[in-house]
Amino acid sequence: MVKNQIAEITRAAQQLGEILARQNEALKERELERDKIQKELWSARKEITTLKRIADDFDTVDQENEVLREQRGQVKTTLHRMLQQVKALAAEYRP
Repeated sequence: MVKNQIAEITRAAQQLGEILARQNEALKERELERDKIQKELWSARKEITTLKRIADDFDTVDQENEVLREQRGQVKTTLHRMLQQVKALAAEYRP
């Protein structure tokens, strides 16, 4: 009778060991998945921070671009006027 009880306890201990091994494996898988999700979260936060920085800088860059467009227009107008003056001068001095 004691022998049967020891055998039963041994089987129960083995089954418990198998259950614990499966639980440990499942826990490792969950930890790997958690680590993967954590890395994705960090990456997303980094991207969000970058996009916020870009959005914050957009108005400044847009204003700078507008100033450059105006300057370009002024240069173009001045060059056009200079070209007309050169053509007029050339026409006066042609033999």
